[in-house]
Amino acid sequence: MPGIVSVPHGWPGKANVNLLTDMDVRDPITGYPDFKALLCKIEAI
Repeated sequence: MPGIVSVPHGWPGKANVNLLTDMDVRDPITGYPDFKALLCKIEAI
């Protein structure tokens, strides 16, 4: 789908997609980290 970035999980070591997310962003009700829907910026390297 246009505008959607999907990143598979389960890779070991430095390939861990959770290293790209902010652990301080929490759901205000549950306090659970928000990992399902995050904004991202894609740049050519």
